Amino acid sequence: MQPITVRYRINTFQVLLITLITFGLSGAALLATHRQVLQAEPADLVWTIYMCLALAFGTLIAYLLVVRDREKMHWQLSEHELVGGMKRPVRIPIDSIVSISIGVPARTEAGANNPWLKSGIVLKTKDNRILSLNVATTGEGARMMEALLLRCSSVLTREPIFTSSELAILHRLKWNLVLDAATGRPVQ
Repeated sequence: MQPITVRYRINTFQVLLITLITFGLSGAALLATHRQVLQAEPADLVWTIYMCLALAFGTLIAYLLVVRDREKMHWQLSEHELVGGMKRPVRIPIDSIVSISIGVPARTEAGANNPWLKSGIVLKTKDNRILSLNVATTGEGARMMEALLLRCSSVLTREPIFTSSELAILHRLKWNLVLDAATGRPVQ
């Protein structure tokens, strides 16, 4: 089997938009605070410093969001394992998967019709790890999820049974992170 790799593609427009919105909001907050506390308009130098701080803050927020998404949306399915992440990859051997189901249980009836929840995959492993995976919207994501379902067809569950702690974890929707099924904390 040829490995299928899913990588996050940076949406430049989205990053720019997040940067500009955060820049505007933080700049406005700095100016409003200055006016409220000092009861005066800021001098040109103070104005420049505020705008630089606001731009730096906006850039930092956008960068953190891109890094977070890039790490969570990087997956590779090979013949023997599913590997997620780039910096500290999490490895899930295919033969350690004990249950795989299509769709993530919704917390409410209204959420049951959410297409994102319906298209997700939940897998459980022998070593008590749980993963709610949805990379269908990224590049080869749909093909990788389909191949994973085919590879794990012997453990595909049409009527999944989740413990109360697993449901609590799934309702927090930590997508594309391998979590300990008992504590809900990320694991390696």
